[in-house]
Amino acid sequence: MHLESKDLKDFLDKQYELFNKDFDANSYADPLIFVKKHLDFKYLDELAFISALFSYGNAKQILKFLHTLPFNTLESKNFEEVSFPYYRFQNSSDVGNLFKIVHEVIKRGGLKALFIKAYKKVGLLEAIYLVLDSLKDIGLELGIDIKASHGLKFLLASKRGVSPLKRINMFLRWMVRKDNLDLGRWDEVDKKDLLLPLDVHTFNISKKLKLLESKSYNLKACLEVSSKLLTFDSKDPIKYDFALYRIGQLKLLS
Repeated sequence: MHLESKDLKDFLDKQYELFNKDFDANSYADPLIFVKKHLDFKYLDELAFISALFSYGNAKQILKFLHTLPFNTLESKNFEEVSFPYYRFQNSSDVGNLFKIVHEVIKRGGLKALFIKAYKKVGLLEAIYLVLDSLKDIGLELGIDIKASHGLKFLLASKRGVSPLKRINMFLRWMVRKDNLDLGRWDEVDKKDLLLPLDVHTFNISKKLKLLESKSYNLKACLEVSSKLLTFDSKDPIKYDFALYRIGQLKLLS
């Protein structure tokens, strides 16, 4: 499908507006819905982060798993008394160790403070890498070697410059943007700096719409399409994530 730049922008704007206007949480199987049901939770940022990390696979299975997670343990130290569930690539020990690491982050000021400090120094992308490195270091201090665990490495070890960082960028979208969908809790991060939470589906839709030329699904493609969307909305480019999702969901390009 080829549209002139203005026509493509109008098309994407319309799809976003329809999605935002007609959004029905009850019919939208997405981890964000789980997060929005816990808005009063003391450590919502950390709950959202963990939820985003496990957001791979079938959406309904993700939600089913998230409901089994003992998030209240983030407020305690009694991890040995808790039985953690397993999920796909993560065994129960991996899940428990992730909670221990995040609990330690909370003790040191919280995930938001950790990210914002890095973001103000080096920008969004490098801040992501710095935070992931910090989590690995905290893990080692706790006797948890993330690199030695396939399950934890899958969640927290992204090869620099290669992975499109889909789940981390989705989490940041939740935290930074504010509309009927996203939470908008982190005002310190500028929406224009966000990167598209590119998955295989939005990658293919973006190629069909000529939003990117990259042939491989990787960080380069994420940066390319994010840069293109910035030309359509210089203040809030990643709102188009919902437009791309809706286009694919309704098969509007078929």
